[in-house]
Amino acid sequence: MKTHRKKSLDYQLKKQNFQQSIFTNSIISPAIIVLLCISLLPIILMFLTSLTDLNLINLKQGTSEYIGGANYQWALTDSNFWSSMGVTIKFTLLAVISQLLVGLFMAVFMHNQKPTLINKIIRVILLLPALCPPISMTLIWQTMFSNNNGIINQILNAFGIANINWLQDINYAFYSVLIVDIWQYAPFVFLLLYTALTQFPSELEEASKIDGANKWQTFFYVTLPYLKNTIGIVALLRTIDSFRLFDKVNVLTGGGPANSTRTISMYIYQTGIDSFELGRASTSSVLMTLVVFILAAPYIKNSFNQIKASISKKK
Repeated sequence: MKTHRKKSLDYQLKKQNFQQSIFTNSIISPAIIVLLCISLLPIILMFLTSLTDLNLINLKQGTSEYIGGANYQWALTDSNFWSSMGVTIKFTLLAVISQLLVGLFMAVFMHNQKPTLINKIIRVILLLPALCPPISMTLIWQTMFSNNNGIINQILNAFGIANINWLQDINYAFYSVLIVDIWQYAPFVFLLLYTALTQFPSELEEASKIDGANKWQTFFYVTLPYLKNTIGIVALLRTIDSFRLFDKVNVLTGGGPANSTRTISMYIYQTGIDSFELGRASTSSVLMTLVVFILAAPYIKNSFNQIKASISKKK
């Protein structure tokens, strides 16, 4: 009798779980389908285009042909492609590291301040660069970097320093774009890290003080380990975004001088839009996507491992 009742309860639980899973899947499925169409379909079309000789002429005539991996062979042997990739990797490393350091400093500094009205206003001011439209801010920086009338050169002139051609000198152009990117996105890093610090358990800091740790020891052995996951997420987001940098380069330097600021996105734009080689541009886009995926793979793997660990704990 007890066995029969137990089997009946198990059957009812399984039936209930099955019905819940059907309901959940029916709610989620439309959104998943739409997301797949929006994100996956363009990637598939981009890959298929990379296998053709599509350009503006045969696009109008409808005479593009399948050429297999010829575009990939062209890209991998093109010195311009590799120089653009090198500029992109260099920019991404410097931008992400600088933004993490500046954003972390801002977050820790503001977290240690008393919650006064002035400090709240300062927090809002620190976030303003991240809230402004990128193109508008880039145009303002372009004016500030102006060789003759820019405020930066005017300040230098006041100290007896000659004008610097910030955007057309090969020694300064790359770092000028880098400064603009750091200025705009370090506040984004600050926002995420500061939000994480607001959830920081005060007991941990008090325990470190009781153990005799100074501020630096508390920061390196308590605060940083607590922020590890958040820093990982921020680094991933900023790496992906920095790797596809286009707007600032297009407005400030156009990829020059001497291709010193031409990122891979700018290279793809010039290949596809300026030269009308859509097949080759798609090939470069596929290769860029692969590089971004390789960079993001370790964190994605770690995230899946954490999800599996949390599921196994619940079981």
